[in-house]
Amino acid sequence: MDRSAVDFTLLTLPSGLRLVCRTIDWPVEHFGVIVRAGSADDFPGCEGLAHFVEHTLFKGTTRRTSSAINNRMEEIGGELNAFTTKETTVVYTAFPPDYASRAIELVGDLVSHPIFPEKEVMREQRIVDEEISSYLDSPADRVFDEFDDLIFKGSPLGHNILGTHDTLRNLSREDCMRFVNTFYTPARMVAFYSGPVKPERVARLVERHFDLRADSVVATSTSVNRAPERFEIVNSGDDNYQANVVEGTLLPISYSDPTATLSLFNNILGGPSMNSRLNMAMRERSGLVYTVESSLAVYSSITLLTIYYGCSDADRRRCHRIVEREINNLSCKPMSDAALDKSKRQFAGQIAMSAAMADNVIIGAARRVLYCNHLLKQSEIVEQINRVTAAELQSLAASIDLSSLTLL
Repeated sequence: MDRSAVDFTLLTLPSGLRLVCRTIDWPVEHFGVIVRAGSADDFPGCEGLAHFVEHTLFKGTTRRTSSAINNRMEEIGGELNAFTTKETTVVYTAFPPDYASRAIELVGDLVSHPIFPEKEVMREQRIVDEEISSYLDSPADRVFDEFDDLIFKGSPLGHNILGTHDTLRNLSREDCMRFVNTFYTPARMVAFYSGPVKPERVARLVERHFDLRADSVVATSTSVNRAPERFEIVNSGDDNYQANVVEGTLLPISYSDPTATLSLFNNILGGPSMNSRLNMAMRERSGLVYTVESSLAVYSSITLLTIYYGCSDADRRRCHRIVEREINNLSCKPMSDAALDKSKRQFAGQIAMSAAMADNVIIGAARRVLYCNHLLKQSEIVEQINRVTAAELQSLAASIDLSSLTLL
């Protein structure tokens, strides 16, 4: 099979677990699960629990010790990994060809039979405690959580994914078991596989090796009681050579809404390319920053647009005025046809290049199924982008109200 030939398949297994397969001849295969449970689902007083569960899943099951788990994929040259976000947890493995059965059996064991041994829980608390300290020593990372605490105040999305030193110390084996029993269920999970094995065989292996608990009715609200047009700024610059600044606003767009206009707007404003408007204005022409970028965090009920830059403390207000000017320029005058076509072509090229990152592609597809229960082909994404008009981009820019600011 040509490596460029890709076919996505979505299956629902008898247990209710959904499975996304990307059938592709690639030198590395991937298998994992995405769970609709993240830091927003932490039990009250147990902030950091979702992330701690992600860590301690690897510390023992009814069938394996932590050492056996660590060696299972590593001994064939594979990798076992996991990460936690505000609303999801992902557990996955990358491995050389011909080991899909081993990978599926291991991940199935991790999410179906964890036991959270007491000694391992206590040891992992010390490790995560160090992770929290490391994070607190990094103002460029910390400023994003300070910003989230401000803009998501009163919402489960507001607290740090890692939790705090105090909440971490109070987490127990029983808390971990209760979290898994509550959220690691078929309706809240999507399994995913990328590689040459046929979807029907992957489905049989998943059905054999996943022994998930029955679903319970759990309604998690991540609604944000905030006016979406408010624009906030947080600066983490105390005792640092550089001020680390995050600006952002909430937009009334959820994961299930069309986001092509917003995605294109973000790419034009401060996306990864050196010719983004903010990079050209703040770095190339003004020499005020080393890094500036805008990004989107799309949640089940809201979307957060953020802009990050590091600058000297004396230049903070000047940098903000440039941000304000670039957004105003996009709102006051529609882009020319030539400029819009160029931006669309660039974005489509970035999407095509990202297809080489097989893990991101399959995890992204699984996330869409988790939230929207359908797949979206790359060609369909490009078609949506190509349908975006200059008027739609202008209207979106105009909806961002910069007149009400909190400058910290």
